[in-house]
Amino acid sequence: MDEKSTALVLAMKNEFKRMLPAIQDALPKTARRYLTPERLVKVALMAYRKQPRLWECTQESIMQGVMEMAQIGLEIGSPFGHAYLVPYKNHGVMEAQAQIGYRGFVTLARRSGEIESVKAEVVCAHDLFKVNLIGREPPTLSPPENGEARGTVLGAVCVAYYMGGGLHQEYMTTPDIKLIQARSKMGNAGAWKSDWNEMAKKTVVRRAAKYWPLCSEEMDKALEHDNRTAGLVDVQLAPPLEATLDKGVDAVLEALSGGDATPPAAPETQPPPEDQGPADAPPNGSGSPQTNGDPGDAMTAKKELLGYGVMLEIPEDVVYKVLDDHGITHRSVIGGGPYMRAKTELEQMDRNKP
Repeated sequence: MDEKSTALVLAMKNEFKRMLPAIQDALPKTARRYLTPERLVKVALMAYRKQPRLWECTQESIMQGVMEMAQIGLEIGSPFGHAYLVPYKNHGVMEAQAQIGYRGFVTLARRSGEIESVKAEVVCAHDLFKVNLIGREPPTLSPPENGEARGTVLGAVCVAYYMGGGLHQEYMTTPDIKLIQARSKMGNAGAWKSDWNEMAKKTVVRRAAKYWPLCSEEMDKALEHDNRTAGLVDVQLAPPLEATLDKGVDAVLEALSGGDATPPAAPETQPPPEDQGPADAPPNGSGSPQTNGDPGDAMTAKKELLGYGVMLEIPEDVVYKVLDDHGITHRSVIGGGPYMRAKTELEQMDRNKP
């Protein structure tokens, strides 16, 4: 390195040292068994030294990226592939953005105690591959027996094994993955350009993670961060969804769109009483009474389904159309006939969407 580069690295090292107390406070308890602030800073500095394009980025953006990953409990630039700093130009200014690798999501899932292991791999045209998405048998994937090249990538598969038994498997075709790539603001650059297979694995892991048992606050933060940095969902200023739901449907959309959402009007027509079911019957045997009749109640079916649609990353206008089609209003019953049919349709949309 020349004198200027050495000075930049030394200045960054000093800034990282100043961050140590803040990183210590930010590290989640689940990560402190594996990470120390000193190690996190050391690994991040090594990544900075090895990537000259980061020297062009603002110190503030680099420090922000390191801190964001510290809050989630992931290392930037380590051999484990948890997360990376990616330089990009933002309104003419070079900045660094923290991006989570698929191994970062796998690590968070395992730390939760709910997941024993997660495996992800691309599937190629000449591979021996078998998957049954509605069965209990894990998928099988082997390279060609005759030693030939694996061929064109057809998709990616992920299987998660639960603690205590059971599994969840997810498969996405290459067209499915490319639709996600097209929605990303970094779809023609960065890892999508240099490491497409790794991004394909990450995409299927993220899709699968939505169906795993509730893992951890850190996993929620990681998914939110990844949505924001990829440009898939504008959640930059969004408060926690649970808190927003208490303020009503409009507040959810406003939070997710940065304050510019104008939700379409939903009809307030009461669905047929015979479709609703008894108001005091617990939904799906949950032991919780169904909610009925109060537009100010935060747990009405309309708000419940809207929040569910948001969680599945289905566009709000599509969610509203589903609610309209099934006659869901503020006075609809959670667990009633229209509610269950709308929920089933949203789940099917989630399965079919890229």
